Amino acid sequence: MAETMDTKQMVQSVEEEAEKLPFLRRGNDLFAFYQSCDVINLCSNEKNSSNTSKFPLLVSFRTFLLNCVLPWLKDITGIPLYENKVDLTSSLYKHGDYLLCHDDKLEGRRVAFIWYLVPDSWDSQIDGGELQLYESQPITDDNSDENFFPTQISTTIPPKRNMFMFFEVSPRSFHQVAEVFGYSKRLSLHGWFHGPSLWTVDNNIMPSIEKISPIHIEEELVYQWINPIYFDTEQLSKIRRRFCRSSEIQLTNFIKTDKWIELVQCIKGISAQNWLHCGPPNRRNYHCLFNTNSNTIPDLCDQIIRLFKSEAMLVILSDITGIQLHPCSIINSIQNTTVVNDNNIN
Repeated sequence: MAETMDTKQMVQSVEEEAEKLPFLRRGNDLFAFYQSCDVINLCSNEKNSSNTSKFPLLVSFRTFLLNCVLPWLKDITGIPLYENKVDLTSSLYKHGDYLLCHDDKLEGRRVAFIWYLVPDSWDSQIDGGELQLYESQPITDDNSDENFFPTQISTTIPPKRNMFMFFEVSPRSFHQVAEVFGYSKRLSLHGWFHGPSLWTVDNNIMPSIEKISPIHIEEELVYQWINPIYFDTEQLSKIRRRFCRSSEIQLTNFIKTDKWIELVQCIKGISAQNWLHCGPPNRRNYHCLFNTNSNTIPDLCDQIIRLFKSEAMLVILSDITGIQLHPCSIINSIQNTTVVNDNNIN
């Protein structure tokens, strides 16, 4: 957007108003950032007329999007966007926040947009937080226009204050927000214009990860690696209750500290040629040892791989979650505990 003194003051005022929004922390393996409610919830009606007076610029910006930006986008893109339909929220990324590869491809979304409200001093070399666009390839050879997977980052766009950008949502619109390294706030207003969807979402087109059968291991291996606190019946009962409430749990110091330190040093010493990248980035994005049956795998790595593949681990997970993942996880009707050792697995 064109910069004038009046514009700079307006952007500053919008930023100050956006910072007053109620933000909720959102996070999982795919993303970590703060997000506000949709600005439509701030628009005037009998129930929230006070919100309109608190956030007049945000409400006006939504009106501007509908009255000015929407018809302009229809004209230059030829996309039949719906009238009076726009999603508009604010996102705030702090140190360590990120949004991994995804395509925005939900029913009705046709054009994504973002208006950056980052500081003038934002330096992507220091602060990170770039928008990264991916190249893509078709999943199958049937010349389908609907199903693609991302391959590699093709374009990196550093955020800049008062920069407005947009892109078409399509089966190829893979992108991500790189991790924020600095301590400045990466604030933006963003959302989607809607229109008729030109695709169907098929979540079963990618081959699934090969399933493996659990293996037997020696009992000593379990107690060598796993923190004994996770065998304590009272602690396990507390963990299960917490897991049942939230459907997730973080087990701190699950591996004994000495073993963890040894394992980290061992992994760092493995040659790069033994690691294989696993993708595509929107499904999985990591490196793994490509031949775990080889004699080149260090003994420590072999031990932890065997542990996590073992039937004993399934029994331990049953203990922790209360979900019977193995027929030999015996849950006591009174104490709700599980017997955990490989001697009970036949």
